[in-house]
Amino acid sequence: MSRLSALAGLAAAGLVLAAFSVQAQEVNLQLNQVVAPAAPASSTLPWVNVRAYELDGYAPLAKSVEFQITTNQVTLDEGAPGGCCPVPGRGNLGVGEILRSVSLTIDPFLLSVPGSSLVVQWTGEPVVLTGDIFPDAGQKPSGISVSGNPAATDFDITITFAEAAAVTHSKLLASYFINGAAAELNDYDIAFTNSTGYSAVAVIQYANGGFGVIGAVPEPGTYAMLGLGILVIGFAVRRQQR
Repeated sequence: MSRLSALAGLAAAGLVLAAFSVQAQEVNLQLNQVVAPAAPASSTLPWVNVRAYELDGYAPLAKSVEFQITTNQVTLDEGAPGGCCPVPGRGNLGVGEILRSVSLTIDPFLLSVPGSSLVVQWTGEPVVLTGDIFPDAGQKPSGISVSGNPAATDFDITITFAEAAAVTHSKLLASYFINGAAAELNDYDIAFTNSTGYSAVAVIQYANGGFGVIGAVPEPGTYAMLGLGILVIGFAVRRQQR
């Protein structure tokens, strides 16, 4: 009887994992534009990959968002080992290029709600809502900070890593609370375009001790606004020429 119960438990766990992997929604913030390099980059442009997932398929965390920071992993599109869990995105940092920090923008409306709070945790330790530890959580950050006033700063969540961490990937969980009760958080709340048109930046340390800043490609909405602005300017110039 106990063996049958154990098998039933394993089957149920398998169903949860299958649902988790199928229903995870991806927002990919590929940090691949060098904005302010303080040292020579490698022969190929360095990038760090940040992916945000809505955990709709895992009921205890259905309102939360997992985001994965990676520097040299395979892409999600290449499939997950054993068909289990989402595989981290791809980064290409080379020898002597070390990830030191990643900063993300959140929707400023989140913390303007009375009684609201945003909790960001590394998933290699028991998470607040379930006490679970996520598989393959990657390197532990040396620090996690969340701005109390997102409207006052471009980047609101900052994840830092010690130099010795040699980060390949790190999984984190963001959960949103109103008056202590878990509230809905979406991937685009974490991948929110800021006033500069970027939703994230990463700081890279090079072998010679210098630092470089990598900025995210603007979100699609930024391109749309840029295109609209160009059209309006073109229309105005054309009217003046008449």
